[in-house]
Amino acid sequence: MKNIFKSLCFGLLLAFTVISVNPVKDVNAATKTKVTYKLDKGTLTVSGKGEMPKKMTFKENKKIKKVVIKNGITSIPKYAFSDCKKLKKVVIGKDVKKIGKYAFSHTKVTSVNIPNKVKKIETGTFAYCKKLKKVNIGKKVTKIKGFAFWNCNNIKKIEIPNSVKVIEKQAFYKCKKLEKVKLGNNVQTIGNAVFQTTNIKNVKIPNSVKAMGVAAFDSDKTKINVEIPGNITVDKAHWISVCNAGKITFTTDLNIELIQHLEAEDFEVSKNDPNYTSIDGNIYTKDGKTLVRVAALKKNVRIVDGCENICTSAFLYTPLGLNWEAKLRKHIDNLFIPKTVKNIDEKSYITYESEPEKITSEERAKVQKGAVTINNIQIENKNFDVNILSKLLDKVICNKDEVLKQLAAK
Repeated sequence: MKNIFKSLCFGLLLAFTVISVNPVKDVNAATKTKVTYKLDKGTLTVSGKGEMPKKMTFKENKKIKKVVIKNGITSIPKYAFSDCKKLKKVVIGKDVKKIGKYAFSHTKVTSVNIPNKVKKIETGTFAYCKKLKKVNIGKKVTKIKGFAFWNCNNIKKIEIPNSVKVIEKQAFYKCKKLEKVKLGNNVQTIGNAVFQTTNIKNVKIPNSVKAMGVAAFDSDKTKINVEIPGNITVDKAHWISVCNAGKITFTTDLNIELIQHLEAEDFEVSKNDPNYTSIDGNIYTKDGKTLVRVAALKKNVRIVDGCENICTSAFLYTPLGLNWEAKLRKHIDNLFIPKTVKNIDEKSYITYESEPEKITSEERAKVQKGAVTINNIQIENKNFDVNILSKLLDKVICNKDEVLKQLAAK
């Protein structure tokens, strides 16, 4: 999952080199508009009334250490201070309504207060600000656009205000020290890889969220615990939205289709869910008689006593398709089947895409290489019909021959 967006990231970096905005040479001169600027001992002060002219950019300026945008200024143009390598401090006046894309990217800014009149944080505004530690997002921001805080390594905590409805792709991608995030109660969409390669340990996704993209949450060095509504929509079929999770807790009734987009060690279904229950981190029908889903990262699987049926989709993690890198991978060290299990339920509770009509042997081998493996299986009922188990193994891409040999040896 870590390499899903490499090409996209490369394109972003390329954008910085391809777009040329000449740095202002005479920073003491006044413009012909009502907005003027002055550089004095490393401090650039912009004052006046209205928008900063589009041509008033200081990209790659080597003298600027501090920027002060005075009250009265209403906008900052795109790339305005991009690549000002010595820029560490920014003060933005309360009247600023718009900050252009990549305006402060590739600088050494350590903190920023985004004024309350700003409604959108534009694309890449603070991308690659690796010294950025503190961000206060204005109370009227409704959208955080793609790459806004991309690769900002010093941010440890972020609070998204209730005004925000959309967080676009990779907004906080590669913020490797980001440990805490609080999402506002009105967020509706979390795009692709928004919090990928972070260090978030716990997050509560509000019930307002209706859609999430691939790898929206994917902590780098720790397993993230997630509280999530059970009816979120994922925009791409069979892509994983929450990766490498410890426990995923559903706060509303579960739409079982969502399960195929979540990678976790344990699931916990809402107690009031009318259709499903969770036992030992796995999901069963409400009466506990049919195993519906085994958590993808669970290594030791003990099917609960009283379970009578195993649903084939409980172990179906690698449906054939073309999005190989987005498939769940499942490796089971020990699988215990109690004597109460009598049947393999071939009903699938989850809808998978069908196998493509044209699929090469190389593509088939690729998906099989990362498919389900079962190292050890124990069946409590000595009279259990192995042919019934074979029905399950036929449905799941796994090490079937090894499993059957193992049982015959016992």
